[in-house]
Amino acid sequence: PFCSGLACAVADSGSGTRAFRTGALLASALSQVAWDPENKHNWLVDLDLQLRASDFRVLSCTTGAMPEDDYLPRAALTHHLSERHQVEVAVVLGARSESCLEGANWFQVMQRGLVAPWCFRRDVVNTFRSVSAWWKSLDPGRNIVIPEEGTFLALFRNGAADMLPWDSDFDAKLYTLRPMAPEGFMNFTRGEAFKQMQVEAYHYEGCGQDGYVLLRRPNITHHIGDVYVGGGHAPEAFPLRARLFGVEVSLSAEHLRHIFFRRYRTPVRKLFADGIPLQCFAYGHNACLPDCRDEAAPCEFEDDFVHVDYFEPDVAMAD
Repeated sequence: PFCSGLACAVADSGSGTRAFRTGALLASALSQVAWDPENKHNWLVDLDLQLRASDFRVLSCTTGAMPEDDYLPRAALTHHLSERHQVEVAVVLGARSESCLEGANWFQVMQRGLVAPWCFRRDVVNTFRSVSAWWKSLDPGRNIVIPEEGTFLALFRNGAADMLPWDSDFDAKLYTLRPMAPEGFMNFTRGEAFKQMQVEAYHYEGCGQDGYVLLRRPNITHHIGDVYVGGGHAPEAFPLRARLFGVEVSLSAEHLRHIFFRRYRTPVRKLFADGIPLQCFAYGHNACLPDCRDEAAPCEFEDDFVHVDYFEPDVAMAD
């Protein structure tokens, strides 16, 4: 055999030079590989992914010097590769490429049990940051941002990094010290600074003492944020501070008790919005949610790769 007498380790492929035990194995692997019309080097990436997803046992072995034209510096996430493997972001040798899947949105979470698409989560988090900065800039010191619902729960999981991977939007209260009716808030959204964010705002009645405003972006089917607006709220009533998605938010002890103990009743289980435990309905998909039906078994992702910007081992993540 090719590897006889060599020092080998079970690992992913680390070279474009491959040796298969039999021609039948090679033919089986190549039968699953598709030509990428956008990048001729990506067929080796496709082969790598097919081998990883199969029952092939891959060994990396030390040999003598073997000249080859390295394919990795030329590999990139094309639209073809993205669609084929349902991947929206890739990092190859430190170079990052993105390709958002057309039509991918939060509905995949409920319908297929998949992680909310990365591009969708990126847009949700970026919109939260932009809206928070815009709101505070209108009246610094008197306008505050308070996380709500699942966005609040993200503080306890990984709020400094990202939203809950199965969440659908962000929820926040935009409060101010001065008197303000919902109509007054909507007037602010007609300003040039708000328009530059490319966010649409729609006011709806029937959300208690606060006004409810739905935020969406034209390129996304599902709405992207729920905000509750109100005036006459002193910032001193929310004296606690935390970092959420890179933004400083305000909290109070009463708000913490309300969300954690009354609204969600000490949440320790990972659930869909309808209360069903997380699980995957698209078996074998690379973006499957963990199976949380058995409360005695672990219910977590194998690693932090779902948080693309924070998956490196030296980045601490809160569970």
